[in-house]
Amino acid sequence: MLVYNGKELIKFKDKTGGKNRNEIDGFYRDSEGNEFFIKKPGDPKELFTELFAGLLLDEFKQCGLIPEPYHRSFICANFIQIEDGSYALIQPKASFKELHKIIGTGNRQGTDRDPVKEMFLGPSYYLLLTTALENYFALSLVLMVSLMIGDYSVHSGNVVCLDSDHPITQFARIDLGAAFRYFGYKENNLDILNPYEYHGWFNPTSFTKGYVLNYKHITGLFPAIAKKAQQFKEQVDHKLLEDIVTTVLQKIPSDLIKDNVKEEVAQYIGIESFKEVKLGIKVNQQQFPLDLIEILQLRLKKISELQDISPEKSKPTLYRSLSSDDLIAQDKLILPANEGLPFPEQLSVWQETLTTGKDILTVNRVNLPQLVAEFNSFIDIVIKQAELISQRPYSSPPHTCPMTKATECAEAMALRQLFTLNNDGTPAFNDKSILGHKRSTNSPWQDVEKILFAGFNVIVTIRVARQTQLSFNPTGAKDDALKTLFSALQVSLASFRKNYQLLLEKLVLTLARNTQETTPNVSFLPDKPIPTQSEIEDAPCLNTKLGLHLLKITKQLQKKMQQDYLLTQAIANSKIEPFPINLIKDLLILKEFHDSQIALNQENQLGEDYNSSIHQFYKEALSTRLSGDSLPLQINALLKSAYQKFQAQQKTRILSESLVMIGSLFDGLGLIVGLGHKVLDKTFLFNSASTSTEGSSNVRLIKNDTSATCEPNSSLLDPT
Repeated sequence: MLVYNGKELIKFKDKTGGKNRNEIDGFYRDSEGNEFFIKKPGDPKELFTELFAGLLLDEFKQCGLIPEPYHRSFICANFIQIEDGSYALIQPKASFKELHKIIGTGNRQGTDRDPVKEMFLGPSYYLLLTTALENYFALSLVLMVSLMIGDYSVHSGNVVCLDSDHPITQFARIDLGAAFRYFGYKENNLDILNPYEYHGWFNPTSFTKGYVLNYKHITGLFPAIAKKAQQFKEQVDHKLLEDIVTTVLQKIPSDLIKDNVKEEVAQYIGIESFKEVKLGIKVNQQQFPLDLIEILQLRLKKISELQDISPEKSKPTLYRSLSSDDLIAQDKLILPANEGLPFPEQLSVWQETLTTGKDILTVNRVNLPQLVAEFNSFIDIVIKQAELISQRPYSSPPHTCPMTKATECAEAMALRQLFTLNNDGTPAFNDKSILGHKRSTNSPWQDVEKILFAGFNVIVTIRVARQTQLSFNPTGAKDDALKTLFSALQVSLASFRKNYQLLLEKLVLTLARNTQETTPNVSFLPDKPIPTQSEIEDAPCLNTKLGLHLLKITKQLQKKMQQDYLLTQAIANSKIEPFPINLIKDLLILKEFHDSQIALNQENQLGEDYNSSIHQFYKEALSTRLSGDSLPLQINALLKSAYQKFQAQQKTRILSESLVMIGSLFDGLGLIVGLGHKVLDKTFLFNSASTSTEGSSNVRLIKNDTSATCEPNSSLLDPT
């Protein structure tokens, strides 16, 4: 009786084909209907190498080195202990069609390939792959991985096409029994297409085998193999490979092979250190993994240099494999991903994208972990916005949030726990009791909950869409599911935009009201004119007026640079040349904001952390404003920096004033872009009334007189 994963296996079919013959070989089924293929190689060396290869490829899958759509292309063996205490190989039963049945190189019985036919006419038959199959993928990766692990038995019995209702054919590899043969011998790694097994003047093996060269007439295939090797190389380093190999050795039973067989395996694979390898236990710093990795990296390098061997010129012989990005039909809408774009901006881009007329979604280009990171950062920002609007962040007794370890109000803590996500888009907090938390009736917190609920649904929809795309369900069912997800995404995006716009309107009104109450009559810009204002006004023409005005503020900037190393260094590192007038004005605004805030802490009564946060914000703001990025990206970066530096409860006043200051940048467009002021067709005026608050600040917006500040041929939308 055979038992696997705690379930008894019943044999229902004997094995046919292949060189190995053992009474245990065949197909089995467990009590739950799962089916497996079991074989026991007669050579213990092959038992080890095929098991080692299978476990290694499974680790590659787990680490993402083999992309998920290609996982089914590698049918890998595990081990099963049989009744006499020895081991056999077991793998899930897969439904497939061998290559020889497609290209016509099978024997008369149709049970196996005809070696003689492939020996003499192999390349011509294998060329038929380009015409017999219309849409296909994974052949180049199958061959690349086979070459990497030294398994050259890529003939038409070991390379197969998986059965599926999907209209795209997927190639796969079975039977890795030839893996690592002569792997470590120097002669085996000189010419990656001519292994040591084929060497010798009177050695017929290169003629009777030479399986990889059967593919030589398929134009573009070997460059595609080289590209796959290069991509693999870029994903791995020595440490990752060492961890993977060590894990594999730990999974193999210690009694799988005896010590004398270890010596035979060491000679067979050409790696002397295998004689001392430890199996079944975790042992760090073994020599064998290091030797194996050195050879793997050498082979990857050589594979990445492959080119067409004897390409045919006619179009039908071209290798036309679909990439993983092409596996979705072209009539579907590709949701674009903009790396580093703040969460609200990304959703705005997507909402515009969904109006293209297509109704089936594909999200294979979305970086889900990056999107989740932006959403989690957005949670912090929108919570702070609600606190600013409510003017009482501790509207209920404060609590210590288990996620941030910071003391915050119950509303903020509940929202954070409800909506914070893991990198894979799953909820980070699993305490269901939080669902029973009494919802706040405070308007800003209700708005925030609606906003985060919509954003949460956007990410969940994308995660489900990705899983649906990668599934191998019938095409019609999959498309129906993607249409449903498309509709759900539209609803969530519209809800997010509507509710976030309402929150921003309230925030703008709050900031306007607060600034009227707290800002004294001191301008951001220095008052000493160079030249005098009368000289500018009396200039005979507009160009002269503009030139004198530019000279005036340039002189002011030069004077500030003499006193400020950070400003000087930031300007020196900038690639913008020459500086537009509105950029110079913004640098002076940032400088004055920095100096006025530092002046409030002359006796360090606000603490050392106060000055540090001001300095850090100032440094980042200078870098952002001098970056040359687009206006929305700069505004969002400035807002994010302000929220991060001044989100502490005692810095609410600084945060509010920093937002007002950011709103004054870009000739006042900072307010429109950063705070969603597009819907408010009015100008916020800030009076000179001064009120005693927590450290009175010297802040006032300069008048936005575009007629006096715009350069010739410049635009208010110019990000610099």
